[in-house]
Amino acid sequence: MTFDNQIEWIGGAITGSRVTMAGNVLIQGLTSLNTALTVTDKTTQESSTLRLKGVPLTNEGRYIFKDSELKTRGDQRSSFINNGIFLKTGKKAIIEVDFYNYNEMFTEGEYLTVEGKFVNNGRMTIQEGMLVLKEAFTQTRGSFVLKQNTEVQSWDKLEFNAGYLSGEGTIKSFFDPVEVDDVKIQIGEEDGDTGTLTIAGDYTESDATTHYIDINSHSEYDQLIVKKTGTYTKDGKAHFDGSYNIRLNKDFKDQLREGDRFEIVKFEDYTVGDGIELVNADLGKGLAFKAEFDPDSLDLVVVRTNNTAQQED
Repeated sequence: MTFDNQIEWIGGAITGSRVTMAGNVLIQGLTSLNTALTVTDKTTQESSTLRLKGVPLTNEGRYIFKDSELKTRGDQRSSFINNGIFLKTGKKAIIEVDFYNYNEMFTEGEYLTVEGKFVNNGRMTIQEGMLVLKEAFTQTRGSFVLKQNTEVQSWDKLEFNAGYLSGEGTIKSFFDPVEVDDVKIQIGEEDGDTGTLTIAGDYTESDATTHYIDINSHSEYDQLIVKKTGTYTKDGKAHFDGSYNIRLNKDFKDQLREGDRFEIVKFEDYTVGDGIELVNADLGKGLAFKAEFDPDSLDLVVVRTNNTAQQED
């Protein structure tokens, strides 16, 4: 069954073997979906509840989700598959089904709660407010971006296995550590941007993790903060094993002196695997960055080397 014109669904059930809506779709009221549904143009779900009965809903167009709920009807878990653009807006919204993002997803407004599992293989951007994850989150490619003053709360596993993690918000994981594997962590969205990314809970990186550390001045540089959640038992422990790629502002380079120190990671406690690697540590003129662990921080310290013959171009 295919609808190829403007559709306004104000309540009731959608039934059939498979339904495709190719025109603009407006979903209002309480609607039950008993068949797989694909929407291919602009869909607006506003101030409504859509119940899926063990079937997937696939977005191939632009889906606007405003002050609404996506819920499972019955015992079978349903899913939302986003191959287009998904925009959560308004104040509060709830997604009870499993959510798979393969393209672009943006959240605005107060908060979005996802009660099913969340798989991100596209670009996920927290523009404002809070994202609450009740089940496991996994990223196997793509990117996850937190704008300034945004927050992610996780009540289950939070695994970044590949792709990018960036932004200046807070990730709060109550029970499991935030696990980062073959991921590039770039706090500022663009090269040269600096900021602070906060992880409340425990943090674990692998030897495939790459941090990009932008340093623009003695007071303007990237920083990762790993701290206690303040509510539960996580104690802000960081496990280090990755590489740290230093991107130094060329106008600031000549101002560096032996003994200059930059706290690039702060934590409550830490462990180290096989060791960390510094990339672009050589500053020329017999100076270089060295990684030093203090009881509560990982610092980049400017030290003098034996390589005094090397000069800057």
